[in-house]
Amino acid sequence: MSGTESLKTIQRSPKPNSAFFASEGVETEAEVDEHLPHFDLSADELFIHAVEVFGAQKNTRTTNRDESVKRASFVCTTPLLRFKDDVDLEVVSTGEGRAGIILFSRSRVGYSDLGTNRKRLAHWVEQLNHNVKKA
Repeated sequence: MSGTESLKTIQRSPKPNSAFFASEGVETEAEVDEHLPHFDLSADELFIHAVEVFGAQKNTRTTNRDESVKRASFVCTTPLLRFKDDVDLEVVSTGEGRAGIILFSRSRVGYSDLGTNRKRLAHWVEQLNHNVKKA
């Protein structure tokens, strides 16, 4: 993902090797796999928490972080076969003291991921929920 490209306009491959989650009501061009809640934090606060939580996940490395546009990128390595998957985060303000997230996880190789990217994002969101309050 380029530094100027918003996840709101991302185009997904037709291959079943990605997952795309977004907070309810956040407009995106791509079809969302799972709608997420909003959080009772400013976009700045949520971004800090999300990058910290997501970057601390096992086999995950933060590769880019841009606080000015609230976007970060991560590379995840699958445990068994050591495949590299890319995950992008964007935090969006959804009102006074509230924010939502967009997450896009995809495999670099292969046709199907057997649900790996969707499971990863669900786990990451669960971990984030343990660390911040939802709206």
